[in-house]
Amino acid sequence: VDAMWSLSYIADGDESDIQEVIDIGVLPDVVQYLHYQEARLQKVALRVIGNIITGTDEQTDYVLNSGVLPSLKRLLSTHQNLDRTLVKEMIWVISNVCAGTPKQIELVLHFHLVPIILELMNDDAPGIKKEACWAMLNITESSEVKQ
Repeated sequence: VDAMWSLSYIADGDESDIQEVIDIGVLPDVVQYLHYQEARLQKVALRVIGNIITGTDEQTDYVLNSGVLPSLKRLLSTHQNLDRTLVKEMIWVISNVCAGTPKQIELVLHFHLVPIILELMNDDAPGIKKEACWAMLNITESSEVKQ
């Protein structure tokens, strides 16, 4: 877990720092940690993923190509049973993807994440609700008309 936090702190830097984390080649393993039943490992994995997504469009594409969206969808399909902090982190990651390119938004649509986002807009936790609202706002601002 400590090594993952180190990656998270590095990926919280500029684009060259993010690229260093990508170049290490650990992202596929980080995505797999989302499926471990240990909340603190899931949380740090989400933080690494989320920090990388704040980089360039190409860096975000790298994360998306690692299969993160299907993993998030699978986890969020049972969001009522999850730690609320984890749900907030997951929707934060999705919100950042929604602020990306039309192609990236298309992946969010392809994996049918919008119904989950809409459901989370009604969540009792203000942080989750806020991130879900940001996700929808980002989709409307960054998508193309045909989407």
